[in-house]
Amino acid sequence: MIDISNWKEFKLSKIIPDIHNAKAYNNSDLMDSDTDDYVLYITRTDSKNGVSRYIANEEYEGLEEANAITIGDTTATIYFQDRPFIAGPHIIILRAPWFNKYTGLFLVSILNMEKDKYPIFGRSFSKDLIRNTKVFLPADKNGNPDYNYMEEYMKSLNADVTTIPDYFLNEGYDKACWYMDNIDEGKFEKEYASKKINNKIDLSDREWKDFKLGDKHIFDIQRGDSVYIKNMNEGDIPYVSTTRENNGITTYVSESNREGNLITLAYDGSIGACFYQSNPFFASEKIVTIDLVQHELNEYIAMFLIPIIQLESKMYAYGGRKWTVEQQLKETKIKLPVNEKNRPDFEFMEKYIKSLPYSVNLKM
Repeated sequence: MIDISNWKEFKLSKIIPDIHNAKAYNNSDLMDSDTDDYVLYITRTDSKNGVSRYIANEEYEGLEEANAITIGDTTATIYFQDRPFIAGPHIIILRAPWFNKYTGLFLVSILNMEKDKYPIFGRSFSKDLIRNTKVFLPADKNGNPDYNYMEEYMKSLNADVTTIPDYFLNEGYDKACWYMDNIDEGKFEKEYASKKINNKIDLSDREWKDFKLGDKHIFDIQRGDSVYIKNMNEGDIPYVSTTRENNGITTYVSESNREGNLITLAYDGSIGACFYQSNPFFASEKIVTIDLVQHELNEYIAMFLIPIIQLESKMYAYGGRKWTVEQQLKETKIKLPVNEKNRPDFEFMEKYIKSLPYSVNLKM
């Protein structure tokens, strides 16, 4: 347990010299990035570290450098940003020379204890209130904030995090801490890891054959909709585009055009960016959705198919080559294991993925 006997109260304005309002960019004025060269767009969202979109990297007047804490003043959403970004409305920036990813995350955890005082869209966590907020921090022998202690403490947690299974990390800070405090690693490995199928499953157990993505008896391929994002309202429905980041999601909108349980594939921009979407989402232009015709798709089959599709897409991902839907994409051949009828053996694909350690984590 952390020792707080030497902690003291500090006013934020005394230890953070730069507290300012970020230049506000409207969501409708921005263009998504179709490449891996992008800038983060930080808003008041309460998930994904405040990242709402990945936008085209341009010379933004209000570009904020890395090593900053962002606070949504009406939502009290607080995050540390370790790469350059621009911000939406109502974002306050905190900067100090002693910030790095360790000390920054330490302070974020302390500030999050203050958020209950500022309910969402209730009392605003304004710039003045932030400046006057007092927080308890570890102090050195001179009575100043002990930044070295903060950094070393966070580094010690970082070392422990490497032993935490992805399931608990993905479920958030509380679950990760619970794991560290309560779980016996050996017991967890034995009981939580998925039970391997008794008969060893090997990829060489089946014959493999080529199939076209455009084979209408196997795959149902549909284009996304050409709707400008600036004409859509913000919401909580994933907007899937051509980015390779964040499972293809660049922002969240108020309407969906797909029910989920589909594979998405970018045929322009970041060609070959391929993901499984379990929930309803909006499929944008320059991506297609892939479903199975004679077999129900699920997360296990999708995880088998996605790396194979990505492998075949690499020839179009570089050098400016186009991957048109009707000509190149649908004519693309992928090798799949087959059954006794020489058709894709989707049951085998599912069993193979389930046989892998921690495949239970795939269950959406």
